[in-house]
Amino acid sequence: MGRAEEKRSNSFFTALTEVIHYRELLISLGTREIKARYKQTFFGIMWSVFPALATMLIFTFINKLKIIDIESGSIPYPVFAYCGLLPWTFFANALTGATTSLVNYADIINKIYFPREIIPFSIIVSKLIDLFIGFIIFALLVLYYQVKLPVTVVVLPLIVLLQVIFIAGFSLLFSMANLFYHDVSYIVTVTIPLLMFVTPVVYPIKVNSPQWYQTLTILNPMIPITDAYRDVLLFGRWPNLQALSIPICLCVILFALGLILFHKTEHLFAENI
Repeated sequence: MGRAEEKRSNSFFTALTEVIHYRELLISLGTREIKARYKQTFFGIMWSVFPALATMLIFTFINKLKIIDIESGSIPYPVFAYCGLLPWTFFANALTGATTSLVNYADIINKIYFPREIIPFSIIVSKLIDLFIGFIIFALLVLYYQVKLPVTVVVLPLIVLLQVIFIAGFSLLFSMANLFYHDVSYIVTVTIPLLMFVTPVVYPIKVNSPQWYQTLTILNPMIPITDAYRDVLLFGRWPNLQALSIPICLCVILFALGLILFHKTEHLFAENI
């Protein structure tokens, strides 16, 4: 196994090509993750949408009580909130699961050879399936509240792809770092819930928002990504390429950097598990 890993080229394209070559294993591990997670549960994969639904219901209740006043325009607030919770739940669950994935799959890593990038990527694949189920629930909400989906929905796959690249880059870096320092998984677990409240998940961005928040918009790719989901699904607006330009560049750089660093340190994984 060690010799095989040593022979692998450190180039980005070689690493990416090898991952594509092992795509069947990627799908297999992603499916296995889904089956293992919901094994011996009554509701099965429906548990994947319950957290987002529960959060939406809580904030809808709070908004109705006027404890906080959240304006969602002409869109019913439950639909507005759930549309923001879809990409956020995908991001939070995929990144948290991918961060600990190498440690959780230690038995496989020590037994057989395959590109280790497959492991965090398989977590993302399993969470993509959860996202698909979430879209089904979103469709039911849209039907119930009689919200007409605009033609801009056709570009939704591109927005999802951008988010997948963003999550994949962070997943490679965090899963690799967590092998050497287990503090990383704790930091991710604590930080992600806090980040939700500085991302417009259940509330819209105000035009006259303070300068510090506008700066955060540039530094936090999840803000324009979440807005892009709502633009194409609810408001009939094409994605704001100017707002997405920095996140797109950041996502590509992050993914390339993560894949290269992951590839270069892969030979150290077995001895640090």
